[in-house]
Amino acid sequence: LKSPRKGHPFCPAFVQTLNGRMLTCRSLFCLALAAISASASVRSSPAAMRASRLLQNMRQASARVLPGRRSLTQEKVPMLKRRADVVVPNVAMPAPPKTLDLPRETEKAVEGTTKTLREFTGDQAWLNTFNVEDFRKDIRALGKRLEAQQGEADIKHLNKIIGWSNFFGAVGILSMWLTPNPITILALSLWSFSRWTMIAHHTCHGGYTKEDTTGRFNRGKFAIGSLQRRVADWFDWMLPEAWNLEHNKLHHYNLGEDKDPDLVERNLASVRNSNLPMPARYAYVFAVIMMWKWVYYAPNTYKELKVDQKIKEGKEVTEKDLRPVTLLKILAGNDNVSRWEFFSKVIGPYAIGHFLLLPLPLLAIGGMPFFTN
Repeated sequence: LKSPRKGHPFCPAFVQTLNGRMLTCRSLFCLALAAISASASVRSSPAAMRASRLLQNMRQASARVLPGRRSLTQEKVPMLKRRADVVVPNVAMPAPPKTLDLPRETEKAVEGTTKTLREFTGDQAWLNTFNVEDFRKDIRALGKRLEAQQGEADIKHLNKIIGWSNFFGAVGILSMWLTPNPITILALSLWSFSRWTMIAHHTCHGGYTKEDTTGRFNRGKFAIGSLQRRVADWFDWMLPEAWNLEHNKLHHYNLGEDKDPDLVERNLASVRNSNLPMPARYAYVFAVIMMWKWVYYAPNTYKELKVDQKIKEGKEVTEKDLRPVTLLKILAGNDNVSRWEFFSKVIGPYAIGHFLLLPLPLLAIGGMPFFTN
């Protein structure tokens, strides 16, 4: 692994550890190559020459990686921002260290103007001559070419994925009366996960709007407008209208940047920079994996929808409004999202429908053991 750009908050401890292990393996490999070279009967043989060149290359690679490892241990992760100049703290964890200027980026004034240009050095020097306009033209041309290739085959593929998703849903529902087992769990999981990541995600991005003649998979209609449409198209913890705003607009228009609400490097920076032992960090991440959809994602996407409505109405938006919201914060009281509104409109329908109404017929068929299973 090459060391990331200085100041970049992507898992420096992980990269440092991995680079250290790679350096150890590289050193052992170099010793093996040296032994092969020394034992060769003819010093100038092709095998010995190749080994010698490879040994030199590996040494040079080690020298390039080592400084990166040292710098990573000395840098602080900068706090990033979202929407204008408002600093957003991490979710449920202390804020990361104060901002540190990025050492590889400098600014120079353009003579005779007030405009400043950013000058890049080192492994980012190519950005100084990068032609943004040509890149834009290439991307637009690629988009038009791919759009022209869309057609009936895409709808057939969509229907195939929907068929497989429904198949897993049927397997899970018809077997959930059994004692908890991997087959039922996997089937229900694939049913829910494919509905979101393979059907709803692509549809809400507008991937099937032009090809679909029924109108069901139009990005402006899919799963939104009523509870009936939500249940029929995409039933999940998140409100589809809220997810469309948070994901399609706030995330994708600020991908990997300061205003991206899904910037994992920032949201988990406090865990990465904490003094917790590594097992505790893994335990924390594992706990988040188990419940992040309803503890963080559903509340925060709905909060973003409420803030967006506030902006459209011309109301004042404060720094507090832009902070991430979790389920605990809504329970404690939130200015933008009331408890009743959140539970009755966002997670309540899914929680009741998925975990109560869906297995309810089993209560009449096999009694409480079937239902509790």
